[in-house]
Amino acid sequence: MTEVATTPEQRVTRATLGTIADAADRDGLESPVVTVIGAVTAAGLGAGSLAEILGFLAVVAATVNVVGGFLVTDRMLRMFRRPRQPKPDKT
Repeated sequence: MTEVATTPEQRVTRATLGTIADAADRDGLESPVVTVIGAVTAAGLGAGSLAEILGFLAVVAATVNVVGGFLVTDRMLRMFRRPRQPKPDKT
């Protein structure tokens, strides 16, 4: 969990899913915090170059997924839009 990220007061707590609540209480973390789980955390643990590569690829894949979802949704919504009707003159 990370509290007040990207500031000089940033605090990081690392724990397993089974102990994260106790660790957050112990370290005095308060909302809002960011919880990162999975391959992304392996990149920050210094677990080796393979873990860093896999973590980077996970972030890239997630970014492509989110951006692609927005693009597809926008395109689908444009398909179902009604054509604009010209406004009648009020003269």
